[in-house]
Amino acid sequence: MVLKNGRSGSTWLGSLLRKIDGVYFQHETISKKTGASMARAFRRDHLITGLLQPTGPANSPNNIEAGASPRTHRCIWTQECSLKAVGYSMCPSTDKGLLQDNIVETLTEVLSAVPWTKVLIFLRTNVVKTGLASHGTGHRKCISECRERYPKGAFMCELPHLMKYNENLYHIMVRAFTELYSIRCEAGQVLLQLGKAGGRRPTSLQGRCYCS
Repeated sequence: MVLKNGRSGSTWLGSLLRKIDGVYFQHETISKKTGASMARAFRRDHLITGLLQPTGPANSPNNIEAGASPRTHRCIWTQECSLKAVGYSMCPSTDKGLLQDNIVETLTEVLSAVPWTKVLIFLRTNVVKTGLASHGTGHRKCISECRERYPKGAFMCELPHLMKYNENLYHIMVRAFTELYSIRCEAGQVLLQLGKAGGRRPTSLQGRCYCS
């Protein structure tokens, strides 16, 4: 699961991942616009499914064509081989810079259901470059009070907006993942004990607690 902001380079990251044979990766399975109006239960179920099997974007979950290389798609359809990894990227904010409703609680539920998920916070910390990638130096933008203050361009309007997006990702890291570390440890210890009881250690654990 890749949590990211717009104009961070996440499209480039997704294209690299999809070139790896055996990897299915759906770029922006939930966007700022679709996530803002999505029912919590639907969003939770969609995110869980996308961690377990190839799943398209929320507005077209059966459309998995863009998520993998042709060779990997043949693997999916013929079921002649197993996938190495399945995942997606998503933006937890809305297009107004706010966190999506109940997104921290939703992510906690999702990662509790699939505790072996690897989570990546993909954050472009240089907000100046992000602002240039978003609107350039002369593109006019949005709210009237900002346009009146900076009539020649939206770049200065964009920086506080981008800072808010970054703040949202840090907020999720602190709130959601602090709780998830303990959940992962508990799940990891249970699986480790099951492996020992069966005479072998689950390979997915690699002998460590998930939170390590």
